[in-house]
Order: sequence, then C-alpha cells, then structure tokens
Amino acid sequence: MAVRVSDEHASGSAVLFCPFCREPFEGLSQCPTHDLELVPFRQLPADQEEQDDAALPVASPRMGRGLLVLGAALTLLAFFLPLASLSGQLSASSSLYALARTRERLLWLVPMSGFAQLVVLRRRRTPRELRGSRVFVLMCALLPSVSVLYSVLGVRAAAALLTARMQTAVDMHVGAGSWLTWIAALPMLLAGARLGVHPPRHVKLGSHLS
Repeated sequence: MAVRVSDEHASGSAVLFCPFCREPFEGLSQCPTHDLELVPFRQLPADQEEQDDAALPVASPRMGRGLLVLGAALTLLAFFLPLASLSGQLSASSSLYALARTRERLLWLVPMSGFAQLVVLRRRRTPRELRGSRVFVLMCALLPSVSVLYSVLGVRAAAALLTARMQTAVDMHVGAGSWLTWIAALPMLLAGARLGVHPPRHVKLGSHLS
C-alpha cells in the first residue's frame, strides 16, 4: 500500500520510491505496479517539466547540439572550397565563395544557413526551446545542399554548352566544397530529429524472489 511522506521523512527512513511513477513505498524493494527496483528519494530522476526548462551549458553537446555544431562547421568550411572544376580544352575551378560573389547569389544560403544553426544553439538553450526549433533547423540543413546542387547543375549545363561550341570535350567534376556541403547535411538532419529529446531513463528492473 502506497504511503505518501514528506521529503524530510523520505530522506531518513526506509521509504523508497518508484523511478517511473515516483510513488513512495515502505517495506518493499520493487514497485508492485511497474516491477522496477525502488530507489531512495535523492536518486529519483528529475521531473520531466523541470528538465524541459533547465538551460543547457552553451558548450554542451547533449540532445543533438554536438551534431548540429559539427554540421554547421563543415558547411562553413565547404563555402571556401571548390564547387566544381572544368577540364579538357578549357580548365577552370571556383570556390563557392568566389561564385557567390559574382553570379551565383544563391550560394550565399550556404554560410547563412551555417551561421543560423549556430545562432539557434546560442539562443535556444532549454530542451523545450530546442524542440521548438526543429523545423527551422531541418530547413537550414537542406538549404545549402539544394543551392549547391542547383549551381552544380548550372556548371554542368555550361560544360555541355562549351563542348558543343568548341567541338571538343569539356568535362565537369564536382568539387570538394559540393561534396562537403552534402555530407554536412547528414549530421544536421540527424540533429534536427534529436534536438531537445531527453535520453531514455535507465532504471533497474525488479527481481522476483521465488
């Protein structure tokens, strides 16, 4: 039979608590309802509502934050690497940054999205706030890849046009910046699914004595 006691009494008595339902029991070693090993009051996991509103440290990698930092850092690095290169009768290579400054304005979405992810981590610190930013994070994870893909297809079309005009092969090769942008999307997408999600509680199952 469950017996409700005050915190002070629980800390100095044999009353133990279920880590799932948080009900106190006296004279028992496991919860009769959930078959879990009972624990002292001080070992109870924090309440879900309290955890949701507790701010994480800025440098904490928990709850998907580390994955988001990794993806954002790779995205920013990719912006300074080659988008694509041409070989054959005509040779040329340009970084995402160089193309963004000239004719491919859409490529500015790459660094903007990377910085936006870092701003989310700086301003959204509680699990509740992180979960509320998932849609934005997923959108920012996809925008760089889409803009790079659009630009790569444009370079490929230009290579085909040059081949037709010059009557000689001009080959297009996808650059390291493009590949890194697409790779960086993976940890950011995974982070978007994990942001603000509490890790599963580890509780001990009770043992039945025969």
